[in-house]
Amino acid sequence: MDDISLIGQNKSDKLGCFVSKSSIPPVLNGRGNMLADATKNGLDFLYNKNKPFFLMVEAAQIDSNGHLNNVSGIVTEGIDFDKAITEAIKFADKTENTLVIITADHETSGFSIPQGDLKTKMIEGDFTTDDHTGTMVPVFAYGPHSEEFQGVYENSELLGKILKVLSLKTKK
Repeated sequence: MDDISLIGQNKSDKLGCFVSKSSIPPVLNGRGNMLADATKNGLDFLYNKNKPFFLMVEAAQIDSNGHLNNVSGIVTEGIDFDKAITEAIKFADKTENTLVIITADHETSGFSIPQGDLKTKMIEGDFTTDDHTGTMVPVFAYGPHSEEFQGVYENSELLGKILKVLSLKTKK
């Protein structure tokens, strides 16, 4: 299908939604709330199956804009991702048995905000690189078993934590 708004109530066993013949435009070029809408409708589609599920949502253009050292792109794509997270948390509140985990696989650009002005709503952004950095990325967890995701650990430990919460055993 090609309409995100139709995903949530679709009764198919499997579903693909193709929204672009090439690349997805950035928020700054009029993408709208596509990521939040896809998140909400994807959650509804999977929930209606009455089976446990795992949904991964990626906001890849935050990384792309980091490589480009594009402040407005990082900020608008970050806000867009926050809207998708909001949909996931609203879903978790509604179902009361959903764990939401938010993280990144790495940091890009060393973006920092050295100063800003609340009155004019302006910030100054600066970069240390156009590549990945060694900066630690946070893990936020919300919902049942969220306490399992506290502390500082390698990102490769995330899978084991998820499997533990799901009570799944890994093959040896």
